[in-house]
Amino acid sequence: MYRYQLSTCRQSIGESLDLQKLKVLSTDCNFRDGTAAQQQEAAIQDAFIAGMHSSYIRQRLLEGNDLQLTTV
Repeated sequence: MYRYQLSTCRQSIGESLDLQKLKVLSTDCNFRDGTAAQQQEAAIQDAFIAGMHSSYIRQRLLEGNDLQLTTV
């Protein structure tokens, strides 16, 4: 869920560019060192969820703790 919030964060009209806001959002993302394949899988998961039309399904996926591409 936290990676989704980070990846969908957008500048609002009239809002100044704020890297600190992005840094704060990233603190809960639980980033870990990993292989290129693991990082690729995480990026695909993020894109899959962010591009989903159904907000209900998106919410259900974001509530899960162990989402993996093989379970989607």
